[in-house]
Amino acid sequence: MVDEARWKPVLASTPGLSLPDNASFKSYSNPHAKSRNLLLHSDSHPKLDYTAQEEAPGGPDQYLKHYVGIYDPRRSKMKLVPVTSMVMQSTLKTARKPSTPDSSDSEDQVMGTRNALGLAFGTKKSQKAIRSLTTNAITPSQGGRQNNPTNSSSPPPLDPLASAVLSTMPPPTTTTTSTAQAAEHDASKPRPKPNLLATSPHEVYDPNTLAGGADVLAKLKVKDWIDAVKAGRDVPLPSLYVAKRIPAVVGTGKDVPKLRLLKYVFLLLRWYKSLKPPQGKKRGRMVPKLESPDLAPLVAEFGSELVAGLKRRFADEGGELNKWHTDYLVTHILACMLIIDGFEVDTHNAAFDLGLEQGPLANYFKELGCEVKKMGKKDCEDRGLSRGDGASRRVARLRVPLVFPKLRVGKGGGRRVWWGEIRCRLEGEIGDRLRESFEDTHWSEI
Repeated sequence: MVDEARWKPVLASTPGLSLPDNASFKSYSNPHAKSRNLLLHSDSHPKLDYTAQEEAPGGPDQYLKHYVGIYDPRRSKMKLVPVTSMVMQSTLKTARKPSTPDSSDSEDQVMGTRNALGLAFGTKKSQKAIRSLTTNAITPSQGGRQNNPTNSSSPPPLDPLASAVLSTMPPPTTTTTSTAQAAEHDASKPRPKPNLLATSPHEVYDPNTLAGGADVLAKLKVKDWIDAVKAGRDVPLPSLYVAKRIPAVVGTGKDVPKLRLLKYVFLLLRWYKSLKPPQGKKRGRMVPKLESPDLAPLVAEFGSELVAGLKRRFADEGGELNKWHTDYLVTHILACMLIIDGFEVDTHNAAFDLGLEQGPLANYFKELGCEVKKMGKKDCEDRGLSRGDGASRRVARLRVPLVFPKLRVGKGGGRRVWWGEIRCRLEGEIGDRLRESFEDTHWSEI
């Protein structure tokens, strides 16, 4: 049997490191520590020390848990054991004295282990002293011209310390870290997936995809709108945007696909307004039941199948719309409006129907790749508005190539700071306040 109090599996990540396959680690524990009481250390590399610490609480993966299954063949049972998540770091070894026949590697190993533990759990003063030893052990190389008397174009040879650092770095890739992070960030945004290879605005968003399939649009009936416009009657609707667009979209009655997309927008707007505000422990909007008074008119007009499909598409399994789901719904509505208005939307009516201010609504359009500007003189003349009426309005235009909001990065003199570096900084500052001096703790090897 395995003593779970003494042995447990770990999962160590190595950001920016290429860990040797033959690296061996020693484990240390601090029984007096309430959290993060496990440390792994390796000094098997000739010039680098590797240290793994438990991830601090409150990180980006605090709710992500890993488990391993341990199978007992005698009892034919499988047991799940939680895995401790750790982060690996490397530090340069301090200067070593020349070996003599009377000396051994035991003193070097003890010193390397002590320095690694001091950097991980020591005070600011002790960490600064250990880093100064490492810094003083590094001899900066001279310029390439001084080391290369022949003045050839070949670079000067690397010293052993630089070679050790380069050997632990992963091979270069065509995609930088910032570019990969930006791509991952864009893919996770709550918005319809755009066609990044589009050569015209018509190719960016597909109407059938926005509606959840061509069969969804085919089920929407628009004959009553066409008959009303041809007869010169107004179509009273609880949506300012849809009521203003019906006469222009109907036209001669030949543009039925765009009219069906407009009716789908009408369905989404009414479903959006029927959502209940958060109650109790719920933080997001809740979808009412189909038989409730809020959705009964929608079911009678559009059918239960279409209305129930909106819940499956835009809400979670419990029928709740958090911030991500709400943004996903709003961006789909605005993407449909772009297609209906010829990729140039006056945001006034959309803001009224969605109950949003112009600022947040402009951010939604920017996430779709639009350029949002105040109405100019020509925009006001095209829409029959005075300069005073158009002063408070904005126009969202979709142009190619698409330009999306960039991923925000930390400040530091223009230098990009990735999350792993920020997390390490926070851990170091918080750890200096909470942890006692390394000499006063009681770390023992497992």
